Amino acid sequence: MELKVAQVNNVFNIQVPFLTTLRSPKSESYHSYLWSPPFSAKETPNYLWKLQLIDKVTTLGIYVVHINTEGECINIVNPVLVKLSIANQKGEKIHQQVMSSKPGVYEVPFKLTKEEILNSDCQQANGSLTFHCEILSYFNEESTVMDEAETAHPLPVICSGQLIDQLEELFDGMLFSDFTFNVRGREFQAHKCILATRSEVFAAMFQHPTKENLSSLVVIEDTEPDVFYELLRFIYTGRVPLDKMNKLASGLLVAADKYLLDQLKAECEKHLHCHMSVDNCFELLLIDQQYPADRFREEAIKFFRRHPVEVMASDGWKKMKEENPRLLCDIQESYIQHLSKAHSLALCYVQNSWK
Repeated sequence: MELKVAQVNNVFNIQVPFLTTLRSPKSESYHSYLWSPPFSAKETPNYLWKLQLIDKVTTLGIYVVHINTEGECINIVNPVLVKLSIANQKGEKIHQQVMSSKPGVYEVPFKLTKEEILNSDCQQANGSLTFHCEILSYFNEESTVMDEAETAHPLPVICSGQLIDQLEELFDGMLFSDFTFNVRGREFQAHKCILATRSEVFAAMFQHPTKENLSSLVVIEDTEPDVFYELLRFIYTGRVPLDKMNKLASGLLVAADKYLLDQLKAECEKHLHCHMSVDNCFELLLIDQQYPADRFREEAIKFFRRHPVEVMASDGWKKMKEENPRLLCDIQESYIQHLSKAHSLALCYVQNSWK
């Protein structure tokens, strides 16, 4: 049986609304999905393909999916080679990846981090992404129609993306809200049913005749209003914009711990560990006063030891001197002890080398 090669090149311009958001889904059903229109090579009109984009928290899952004319996923029978790239604002193809299909599957997977995409000027003027997809597939000229009874996989009904968008609209408008938060004088509306579904703390509050439940009002003084607003957004949508996470991760971590939002808590911890800097070093030390995470203190002290001059010139250092001089003394003492130990080790090494 002679196999021939079919080639298809397609360009797709797709709006990706979840590119600049960071979520922590509890399960796969919380993912947002986007699909391109179907396409095929002229030699194999019954062999259709679609590009699928999936929001995977910090990464963008990209799949080249094989479907039939009814829109059902079907296994790839003969070998396929797929080249995928994204165009930057200059029209240059970057982030190019080449993948081959595996036996018994109906998709070829790719993956890029959202940070990689955002930092490489891939977003066009209207915020969309331009994908270039090239597929080389093999086919038998005598039969270009597959036995769909053996290979068909019903395409699942995906409504999660629309559901999240509707919840975000509900969050923005707060239609039919029945509860009020007063956070340091700033008021936020919410819905008891959503709060109780997402947080065990709120569920317990609303199951009993507490003062807050009876009055439909709670006063919060230990959280910044901007932090609480993003916490509320996460409760409704499971999303936190990346720019907000960069600014408010430490405050969100403390709030997520208070309201038992484990997914948000895990993402905040990961974000803070990966983005320690001169500016947030002391902020992480201050978290230790509100949040039981010794490793934050240890990592922040290590960072301070490596960059003492830069850290002492930061606003965080000035804030520490004004608000928590005792903690500052503890850090300085730890740093001096570290220097003394390092000096002693160096002296021993020199003395031993002289012998």
